[in-house]
Amino acid sequence: MSNYKLASSDVTYQLLDGEVVAIHFTKGIYHNLRGAAAVIFDALARGIPVSQVGDCFCGAPLDAAATIQLLAERFVTDELLAVTDSSIVASCTQPTEVSAWKEPVVESYTDLQQLLLADPIHDVGTESWPKLPEAPDASAAQA
Repeated sequence: MSNYKLASSDVTYQLLDGEVVAIHFTKGIYHNLRGAAAVIFDALARGIPVSQVGDCFCGAPLDAAATIQLLAERFVTDELLAVTDSSIVASCTQPTEVSAWKEPVVESYTDLQQLLLADPIHDVGTESWPKLPEAPDASAAQA
């Protein structure tokens, strides 16, 4: 029985209106998780064993256990979650915590990477605002 936790203090997430936004600050990548992916991530991050995450759903498809395991592995690969040997086990026992299965969607974005990687303490210039490195000029690359 595998348990998970957030991979590090550099990872944070928020569950809001059935969606999760998870941010890995040292990689500068954020992830939008919808449908079953949001419920699965939240359950695993709260310590629900992967073998019991299916209990968080009603009407899950027959292959839900395989999908849950694949998503858990992806979250570890993306360094959002890490395997833990914690003996503290949570569960989806509250009726309000049981969700209908919706197709899991995981989207990863790097469009804010430069901003997320900025160090607002050490990268501050005379303007009192973080000085970000210049992006390569696309027209110079074509010349």
